Amino acid sequence: MGIPNLWKLLKPTVFSRTLTELSVAEGFDADRRGTGTMVLGVDGSLLLNRAQWAAYHQTGRGINMQAGENLPLQILVWQACRLLSLPIMPVVIFDGASRPTTKRGHRVKTAPHALLAAYMQLLKDLGFQTYIAPGEAEAELSQLNARGLIDAVLTDDVDAFLFGATCVIQISNLIKDGDYVSVFTSKAIQKHTKTRLTPARIFLIAVLSGGDYSRGLKGCGIEIAHQLSLGTTLGEDLYAAVHNYSSTELSSFLEEWCKRLRRELVDNPHQALRQCQPALAQKVVQGFPSPKVLRVYLHPITSLSNGSTPEINSKIRTPDLAAVAVWCEKYFSWGTRGVILDRFQNNVWGGICVRSLIKPVDTASAIAAHFAACQPVSFRPSILHVYRAALGPGPPAKKPNTWGYSVQVEPHSFIVATLSRLTPEARQLGNAQPRKNFTVWIPAPILKRAYPKLVMNFPVPIQAVKPSILSANDGSAPGSSSNPIDVDDINEEDGGDNENTHEALVPADGAMFGPPTRVNYLFNNLDTILTL
Repeated sequence: MGIPNLWKLLKPTVFSRTLTELSVAEGFDADRRGTGTMVLGVDGSLLLNRAQWAAYHQTGRGINMQAGENLPLQILVWQACRLLSLPIMPVVIFDGASRPTTKRGHRVKTAPHALLAAYMQLLKDLGFQTYIAPGEAEAELSQLNARGLIDAVLTDDVDAFLFGATCVIQISNLIKDGDYVSVFTSKAIQKHTKTRLTPARIFLIAVLSGGDYSRGLKGCGIEIAHQLSLGTTLGEDLYAAVHNYSSTELSSFLEEWCKRLRRELVDNPHQALRQCQPALAQKVVQGFPSPKVLRVYLHPITSLSNGSTPEINSKIRTPDLAAVAVWCEKYFSWGTRGVILDRFQNNVWGGICVRSLIKPVDTASAIAAHFAACQPVSFRPSILHVYRAALGPGPPAKKPNTWGYSVQVEPHSFIVATLSRLTPEARQLGNAQPRKNFTVWIPAPILKRAYPKLVMNFPVPIQAVKPSILSANDGSAPGSSSNPIDVDDINEEDGGDNENTHEALVPADGAMFGPPTRVNYLFNNLDTILTL
């Protein structure tokens, strides 16, 4: 999505991290916002559409019948459960009514997605923040990131950098990459010798090679556009003009700008191109580039367009477990099928354990809630004992790289909360299921801070501290308590990890979203969502 082949061009700047490693280091350990979390903006419309598309293309293989009801929503549940188990506060944003009506020459559906209301309700019940943007979710997230209101944007739309994002986490290939994600920062992209791309230069590449809103200059690929962006000031001048000129002034400017572009293509006066492109110069005709398209790129409609600022919450919110259970009964019939406790134990309860350890305990509120028979899991989980210290999450085959503890948890309070609002029939079926303790893997820093004495007999090796990714970006939260690193310290070759590192670290299998339970059955059969 976005500018064709730009991800490939940016590949040398990539940082390879596991989502667990990134969220623990940049969220819990750095604690820039005083909440122990990393605030992650998520393009909800993208995830919604992909889940729907994946499920639709599996109907011919019988997967829907085997997986149960509402497969798209099940996929979204497992994804949400993965984020629930990490020190991340998701801010999930959806496209709004004022988004562009045409993309890549095709009309865009403006009606709300059929599953939007259900998905948003799930997110709210899980304690995530979610809302509908005025325009495109991608532009909204990018602007929030640029203002430091969120730490990173989870997407695969490279236009995020064009809209102002400073840190983008590319959505993983679930089976191939496992917990590993590719992290791109604007600083690394600007500094790396193979890219040297500023926002103005990315803008020029979009104008010339095309993107979501125009086809660009016919015949101009990303290689030629990149050469012109580095060897001339065409990008910087156009970028400034769109920001500063009125419509009349911009039209006059574009006439002269196009003459300069033709001259660069024909004569190559600045030696920006490897060879002259006279045929391409003939395609620079009247009407190119479209002022409307230029303004869509640099002045997208967002909540910040009128000067207001959305209130973004970085504090952990306690999930409403009973409400999540009612939601799952409504869409999957897990309660009346007698499987809800098994599903929640394997996928939901562990995340609530982790989040309850991140969130400081308000003893008075917890006691009051207990005696009022409200949400019993507002207390910290009843940890029976620590099994062992281990790299996680997941087995060694997934090449985990974060130390944590496998602990045994007593499930009574979780069972009570899960069944509390279900029908009598569903509660009876749930209570008939065997009661058994469950095991949760918890990142070492989180458990150690909450229960230091509990882990005294389970020392973990000291891991090498990698340079902070977020503190090297302009998008870090104001008033950061961490010491920002100099951009010169950003890894090998002036930005990103070594190019071979990503290939070596990416596991051959794994599932980024969700523990190794029934979700593996779904993902191992859903070949079409490997690029999610």
